[in-house]
Amino acid sequence: MAFDGLSTDYQGVEGHGAAQILGPNKNIEILQDHLKTVADDLAKKRAAIAADNLGMDEKALGTAWEHDIPELAQGRNDLLNGWADFHKKYNGQPNLYGSPQYIDDQLKLKKSEQELMDRVHQSAQAKAANYEYTSEYAKNPDKYRPETQVELAKILAMSGEDKWNGKRSELLNKNPFVYNEDENAFLEKATKTIGSNTEQTDNGVTKTTTKNTVFDPKDPSKLTEWGKTVALPQAHASLQTQEGKRIIANMKRDNPGMTDEQATGEFTTRILNNLDKEYKKDVNLPPKEKEDSSKPKVDGSTVSYGNNVWTRRLLDDGTEMFTMSKKDATENKPLALTDAEGKLVIGLPMSMTRNSKAGEKSYVINVATLDADGNEVIKKVYYSDGNNADKIKNEYGGDPFKVRKDITGSLEIGEPGVGSVSNKGVSGPSSTTVKNKISEEDFNAKWAKLPPGGSLVGPDGVTYTKKKK
Repeated sequence: MAFDGLSTDYQGVEGHGAAQILGPNKNIEILQDHLKTVADDLAKKRAAIAADNLGMDEKALGTAWEHDIPELAQGRNDLLNGWADFHKKYNGQPNLYGSPQYIDDQLKLKKSEQELMDRVHQSAQAKAANYEYTSEYAKNPDKYRPETQVELAKILAMSGEDKWNGKRSELLNKNPFVYNEDENAFLEKATKTIGSNTEQTDNGVTKTTTKNTVFDPKDPSKLTEWGKTVALPQAHASLQTQEGKRIIANMKRDNPGMTDEQATGEFTTRILNNLDKEYKKDVNLPPKEKEDSSKPKVDGSTVSYGNNVWTRRLLDDGTEMFTMSKKDATENKPLALTDAEGKLVIGLPMSMTRNSKAGEKSYVINVATLDADGNEVIKKVYYSDGNNADKIKNEYGGDPFKVRKDITGSLEIGEPGVGSVSNKGVSGPSSTTVKNKISEEDFNAKWAKLPPGGSLVGPDGVTYTKKKK
């Protein structure tokens, strides 16, 4: 009879060979109780050995999704029984230790352990993803469409291989929620944020007005300069807002396989096409002598170069200030300037200031632009950075040094009131205002609330007027 290392086979007792008739015997009951006790002990021993051999991270089981625990617990019990049967089999047949069959049975159990642990980890990942999104949904249910609940129900109902081959975790991590965003409304909002660009040409006979030309009329596959330096960056910026990111998420969900870059590119094109509603208006002009922009026309502290007008002021604290504009203010347009970090600042130049007595080496250009939330603010860039100087010269027909020379007759800055206009006796900020300058932070806060057409004295003592829309 085979010997089971975890059991005992009791042998019969030899007699004289004669048949015996046994009557009631209390020893039989004692033997039966003893065998039951031995069987219980053996079951406990086998369970302990199986648990010791179970190569699972028991703590990991505690991270599993409650939704999966019954199925995972059953898998664990099946493994324990498997190990118990394995030890019963090979303890009873020690000659099979290390045999191909022994190794094969052992590897099958180890593989089952790894598969179960993979499921535990997948369950933990799915639990984390579900918690993240359902928590956000609970806070802002109005931001999502009703289809969201349907999508979640489908994911939670997954079973079998679809549940454990990674598909469930993939769907949860891709965010099953459908955002409640109106693409058309966002498109119009993004277009308005960029604003408009009006170009006018005047050959002395016909004045032509063209607005919002994003794509080159001669080659629609290319952007115009304004489209490239102003419209395109601002279209990209609008898609970095919370609303924009939700629009992109919806596009990716509706188009499986689409990347962030592809979705962003597609919606950017929609914004630019919506903006590129070109209109062209021609007006016949009465005959007139065309202005010679090369000849400056000086009037006190103001000088004109064709359609461009510059004003110079020298404040009592030594600050030299210039303002520049088109004669027709509606022709002023945003420029793409460069800040000290090399980033683009797109907006309308309002003024330029510099105080050489305070050691300032470069003129500061004060630019009216928009922050990330679409609020109007004033940002400062340096005239000397990037190609800011060239852009100012090209747009306004002059530079601070030429303007100073044409107005004062000298390249020397001079003193307030000499060859220029000081802040004494003229409308504008008083000397008290200049000494008690408003902080840039307070200025931007007040500027954002200022109605169109309103004026505000800035940190540099300059009065700024918000353009009427």
